[in-house]
Amino acid sequence: MGGNIKIQSKLGEGSNFQIEIPFHEVEAPKVEHTPDQIPENYKSLNILVAEDNPVNQLYVKRILEKKGFQVTIANNGIELLKIIDDTIKNETKFDLILMDIQMPEMDGITATKLIRNRNDYVKEIPIIALTANNMDFQVQEYLGNGIDACVKKPIVLKDLLDILQNIIDR
Repeated sequence: MGGNIKIQSKLGEGSNFQIEIPFHEVEAPKVEHTPDQIPENYKSLNILVAEDNPVNQLYVKRILEKKGFQVTIANNGIELLKIIDDTIKNETKFDLILMDIQMPEMDGITATKLIRNRNDYVKEIPIIALTANNMDFQVQEYLGNGIDACVKKPIVLKDLLDILQNIIDR
């Protein structure tokens, strides 16, 4: 490998170390897939996000739209159900719902139960909970009430995209 090490030292003053290591440039490895890449066929997915916090709304909307998803925001469970009903009339379909658990007017669990009790395609839409309340017993409660998966808050992009991909691939 080669190289040199030089040391100069003066009693009571300190030491100076000089290290010379020869190296040569190498080509960086080619990255074929990054964890936050979304397959092209997923980019046309229409996602409905129920979230009452404006900062979280903006964050989720931006990161999903940046990845190519179509995103609609609802401020609570009541608004989410109204948006779903309106889009059925327009023959628009949502492929996935991201549901905050704690929202005013109607929480995510209540909205999920109402969705799962419907008699149309809507009851089959995958629902992913967005929640800071992610203790094991809480997650089990969500799953037992019709939620398909959970993403903890604060939302980490890689975690969200991994769960989205797992749900979509089912």
